[in-house]
Amino acid sequence: MPPTHSASTYTMLRQGIDDAAFTATEHQLHLASTLGAHPKWRLHTDNGTAEFITRHGTIITATVHPLGIMDGTTWTWAWADSRIREDRSEAARQVRDFGRFHDNAMLARSTYPLTPQRTRITPEQLVAMSKNVHRIWRHFIFPLDDSTRLYAAIHLPTLELPDPSTASIRQTITTAHRLFPITRFRRAAVSYARLRGITHQENRDHTHIRLMPSNGTVELSWEDCPRLDGVGLECTPQWDTKQHDQQARRQSPQRPGRHRRLATHSAGSHDGADGRTDAGQGSGSNPRQG
Repeated sequence: MPPTHSASTYTMLRQGIDDAAFTATEHQLHLASTLGAHPKWRLHTDNGTAEFITRHGTIITATVHPLGIMDGTTWTWAWADSRIREDRSEAARQVRDFGRFHDNAMLARSTYPLTPQRTRITPEQLVAMSKNVHRIWRHFIFPLDDSTRLYAAIHLPTLELPDPSTASIRQTITTAHRLFPITRFRRAAVSYARLRGITHQENRDHTHIRLMPSNGTVELSWEDCPRLDGVGLECTPQWDTKQHDQQARRQSPQRPGRHRRLATHSAGSHDGADGRTDAGQGSGSNPRQG
């Protein structure tokens, strides 16, 4: 099939963030509550896994799927970074292929400058949006040195997300609203309900949704500023997508950098504390739980 050009680069990113914001946030909140405020971890670069010590002292093991590396102000997708083995970058390559199919330069290019002067997009937003593609809903930020961070999706088969409740839904929505520039609350809420299997009802003009987990009801409306159970949430400005798209077109493609390998065939590990769960960071069925 030929690539589609129905949405601009930033419009597509905005839609992807709307789709993923609530589900990604719920998973990150659960991860943060499991690991505690100061996560302790060991990254094994030889076999693509990481061990985490939970707040209760138990060890859980995750499969690590590198998404990208933030080095200073430059984002490099994992598939383009020579430090990361090709067989470790499947999730990032899925995002790249999605970007190429939809003619989205920010997802398809190897590197991208992420600075306030060039774009308001953050690595956390790219990671959240990409979860719509690879469907691994948890991620972790591994500090590699003072200026370099590895952003990776992590699959934790032993860490099961609890069923939605009124309390978890309220916490998810308020946290996601604070962390992400959600521009279409109906889209975000419907995507979340479908992904999490939450019974929901909408009014006729699609300005109100009722989410009904097993223990009660949560009301979300968005006629002007969003309101959660009748309490207003802070309004956030719309993205200036026209300005962003002009910037994206002016930036030429860049080649992958040549660096020392981060994941090699020989054994190696990185220890750390205070990595980030980014507590708070799409549409469809059968989400891959990570």
